[in-house]
Order: sequence, then structure tokens, then C-alpha cells
Amino acid sequence: MAGSPPTRQGGWVRRVRAGRARRRTSRSAAPAKAPKPAITKVNAATGPTTGGTVVTIRGKNFTRVKKVTFNGVRGTRVKVLGKQRLTVVTPPGEAGRVLVRVHTRAGVSKQNGKARFTYQRHQPVAQGSNHTCRITNLRVRCVGWNIVGQLGDGTFDNRSGLTPVPGLAGVVALSSMSLHTCALRRSGQVLCWGQNPHGQLGTGDTATSASPVVVSGLRNAVAVSVGWQHTCAIRADRTLWCWGYNNSGVLGDGTTTDRYTAKRITAAGKVVDVDTGFATTCVRRADRTVRCWGENDFGQLGNGTLTPSLTPVAPSGLGKVTALSVGYSHTCAVTGGRARCWGKNDRGELGVGDTVLRKRPATVAALTGVTAITGDGNVTCAIAHRSGFCWGEAWQGRVGDGAEPGASPRFTTGAIIGAGAIGHLSSGVNHACYVRKAATRCWGVNTYGQLGDGTFDNSSVPLPLG
Repeated sequence: MAGSPPTRQGGWVRRVRAGRARRRTSRSAAPAKAPKPAITKVNAATGPTTGGTVVTIRGKNFTRVKKVTFNGVRGTRVKVLGKQRLTVVTPPGEAGRVLVRVHTRAGVSKQNGKARFTYQRHQPVAQGSNHTCRITNLRVRCVGWNIVGQLGDGTFDNRSGLTPVPGLAGVVALSSMSLHTCALRRSGQVLCWGQNPHGQLGTGDTATSASPVVVSGLRNAVAVSVGWQHTCAIRADRTLWCWGYNNSGVLGDGTTTDRYTAKRITAAGKVVDVDTGFATTCVRRADRTVRCWGENDFGQLGNGTLTPSLTPVAPSGLGKVTALSVGYSHTCAVTGGRARCWGKNDRGELGVGDTVLRKRPATVAALTGVTAITGDGNVTCAIAHRSGFCWGEAWQGRVGDGAEPGASPRFTTGAIIGAGAIGHLSSGVNHACYVRKAATRCWGVNTYGQLGDGTFDNSSVPLPLG
């Protein structure tokens, strides 16, 4: 009889059947799923809104990383240093605390309290009425008028050269407008010094201080802005806090009562930028809309009226705004790369070619590609295509275009100031400064040596500060 013996044949059949079963099981079984990433620490935990901070992220399961995001925006230069550590460079962002997430082939890290990064609004130089302060290596030096201690050096002596503010370190932002100055530390602490008749230093009293004092009741700040006699700050949770003089409701709390300590302004909503003027305050919200309140005698609220408001109102027809500035009695914003200004205009500070005030935003037609704007006194300046442009009151060199001391106002944008690579531009009542790389240059009135060049001569061209 042909074939194998029954016992041998039966064993062979069983082995074939078992092999087939194993192959079917192998094909049907799901592959082991890789675990999702998790974040346990983010360091450094703070950085500027301009981006560029190198952050180290620790956690687990950092394999096959696709990207790292900050509030949904992709970071750059991701380097995976093992399954538990990676580095990434932060993208530009808005002021406030944002969620950090690691994206891998296996999934996305979950939201948790440790996966956070805080953007702070860095301001390296600030000008008051007749003084200037600058940050160098996270320390502050000031120059100029010091009648009420606004230089912060512990004296009331004017200074013609940059003078250190003792004991103040870790500073990332400065702000001033008149006779008091404030600083934001990397830790989120705000300190102020100078004049204090309405509690604008935020210490709970009205005592003038020639040295920095801590603002009471404020923590985790990410931005600070100084008005004429009031001050506002944004916390990491994007709430707005203001204190000081409250005439015309400039604090935005629905009253005209002065506040000697920081008070939350709930009507402002979630805020990513704030700027304060003489008696007007404006904010840019997280949705990039603008709200303003306070004095409105020249239409600086932008809502088509001359009526002051104790609570936030919306300027007409602005759309999505990327930058904001409040001057003495006029306001400007940047939307779609164009500057739009409104309010007082008797010296051409709106840049629209005439001296007629505007109760609603008007476009500065001569300028495109605008990324930043600043205005104070009767002058406005902007950064466009990384160069500076100023317009408005040209007397005593305030627009910085080399004009003679008695020059007529510039009703439209003037000559280029500091062509190329300008990173920051700010203005005071009588003078302005820009920062390009590590160098700061200032121009305008120099009665008290506020330009920092060691003289008291006005300048219509930018001079090195210190």
C-alpha cells in the first residue's frame, strides 16, 4: 500500500495544521502599540514673545518625535537627546502662559500643569518725560531728570550718564511715561519707583520712592505698562491688573476711584498686550481684538465719539490687531501690516497728511509692512521692513530725521531712521530710542541729558545711548 504508515501520516497532518494555525494567529494579532509621550518638566520656563528661547523638555517616550508645539505653534530646531529629553527653540508667541506638547508617531502628550511655557513681553529701553532707562545683562541703568527719584538710584540727583539702579537684577522689561518707572523681572515680579501721589507705584500708599519697591498683590506678571499717573500689568493667566490715578476711569474698573494696589480689571477679558497713555488705556485681547477706556476728549478711544468711558469699548472697524500703542492723546494699532491711528492730530501725529483729529481709526497710507508701533507726546514711530519711521512734531529733532531744530511737523511718515535690523522702538514725551542688535540710539530733546551722550544738546539724529 502506497504512502506513509497511519501513525506517521497522522503526526505529519497535525504538524501542518498547527503551523497553519500559528500563521493565522500571527497575522490576526495586533502589533504592540507604542506608548504616548509625557512631559514632566519644561526648562527654561519663561522667555520673550519674540521667541528664540532654547527650552529643554524632560519626560518619557520621546521616540520618533514629529514636532513640539507651543499653544499649537510649531517650535524649531528640535533635538531628541534620548527617550526622556529633548531641546527645542520657541516660536514667537503672545504674552502669557501656554501649553507645550510633544507630538510623536504614537500620539500627543497630554495637558498637565508641568507642560507649560510662559511668554513675557520684553522691553529693553523705556523713556519718561525727560529720562531714559535701559536693560543691560538683566540689570537696569537710567539717565536724565530725577526730580522725584524716577531714575531709581536712591537719590534725587539728575544724571548725564547712565547710572545703575542698585539691587535690581533679572529684569526683562521696562516702562515709563512721565515721572515713575516700572520694571518686570523674569520671576514675574514688578517693581516701580518715582512719583506716587495717586498710588501708581502700587505699594498701598502715596509715598514717593527713589528706589524700586515691589507692587503689592501682583505675581506672575508677563507685561507692564506705565501711563502718566497709572500703571497696568498682565499676569501669566492673561488677566489685567491696574492701579494708580483713576480720573476718567482710566483703570477700567467702572469707577473713578484711585487704587493704591493692583486691582484685577475683569471687563478687559483675556489680554495679551496693554498700553497706557495720559488718561487712556487700551488692550489687545487673546482674540486680537482691541478694547479701550478712559479719557476721550480727542477721540482716542476710536469709537466715533468724544465721550469718556469707565469700561472697555471697541474702536471702530479695526479687525485683527498685531500691535498697539497709546500716546498722550492719540492711539495707533497695526492690522494686516498697516498702521492705523486715531485721536489728537494737531501736529500730524496720526500720519494721515493733515491735522484733523480722528474719532475712528485712519490708515497711515504711506507705510506698509508694519510690525511694531509706538507713540507718545505728539510723535509716532513704527518699524516697517525692519527700519524705523517717525512722523508728527519735528521741533527739537523729535522725529529723528536730521531736520533743523525749528522744523515743521511731519504730516506723513518721514525718513528712514536706522535702516535694517531694528528690533525694538520706543518713544517718550520728548525723545525716542531704537535698539538694533546690542546697540541703543536715541534722539530728540536732551535738556536733562536723557539721550545719554554726556551732553545737554538736542539731537535730530540718533546718538548712541551711553
